[in-house]
Amino acid sequence: PNITHVKANDVWDLFGFDGEGFTIANIDSGVRYTHEAVVNQYRGNDGGTFSHDYNWLDPYASAYQAPRDDNGHGTHTMGTMVGKVADNVNQIGMAPGADWMACRGCSTNQCAGDQLLACAQWVAAPTKMDGSGVDTTKRPVAVNNSWGDCDQTYDDWYQEVVDAWVAAGIYPVFSNGNNSNCYYPVNPPEGTVGNPARYGNVSGVGSTGQSNATYAGHSNKGPSDVADTINPIDGSEFVKPQFMAPGVAIRSSLNGSDTQYASYNGTSMSAPHVTGLIALIREAAPCLEDYGQIETLIQNTATEIDPAPGFDGGTPNNSVGWCD
Repeated sequence: PNITHVKANDVWDLFGFDGEGFTIANIDSGVRYTHEAVVNQYRGNDGGTFSHDYNWLDPYASAYQAPRDDNGHGTHTMGTMVGKVADNVNQIGMAPGADWMACRGCSTNQCAGDQLLACAQWVAAPTKMDGSGVDTTKRPVAVNNSWGDCDQTYDDWYQEVVDAWVAAGIYPVFSNGNNSNCYYPVNPPEGTVGNPARYGNVSGVGSTGQSNATYAGHSNKGPSDVADTINPIDGSEFVKPQFMAPGVAIRSSLNGSDTQYASYNGTSMSAPHVTGLIALIREAAPCLEDYGQIETLIQNTATEIDPAPGFDGGTPNNSVGWCD
């Protein structure tokens, strides 16, 4: 229902755009690459023969030599990005024709700074498994980051990473953060968007319901305290989120087996909708590579929805941004 709610299926059926020819990435807990919903879209899958060079990196000491997910979070977000099974039941992904690559930025229960930075570098300059053979032509067009901190002030520790991605034509998508992770009440207060989602040159994504375009009470809010200098539309340079996507009861792939699925809540589930959307946009307009132009396109075609309960503001505003 979340996929049909945002009308991705109309894009596939009416226009034939499903992300084919473009690669998107996630930095997450890894991916169960053999899962039925994502195995065919894995860029390292050549007719059932797998090569993980340029397609997978694990910077932790364990250094898994093939895509693996000990948590389930990364397999879930990847399913929302590209997931599809021929049974017409498990059409869980926004861009089922896109390829994927992944980096294990998070271990079972923690996303460590050094590993997140290593993943960021690899996304910008993919290498073989042994670290050799940098090939920037294998960069993704977008990278999903369903992680972040609970700070209520700007922390620039990942800023150079984001700057490099934007300069390289890689669209940065970050989840806005959840009340429960940060010990906020339902319908959290203003200024609760975490880093790096609060950065000025990323798209922060908040949550609506699964299919009702209503603010989801777990979704952290802006404003940010750092201005968007690239795309400050109508004086909205501090607005977060930029836009919203479904984030309640989102059914997607899970890591327990090749046929396991589960429904999760969170802005982590919302952000992959936007990452998949980037692949659809790029297939429709391959020359549209600029981050600011793409973000403006999404904002200007947004569906206006009501702000969070008790929250005043027009469109955009710091509870729902620009769209659902």
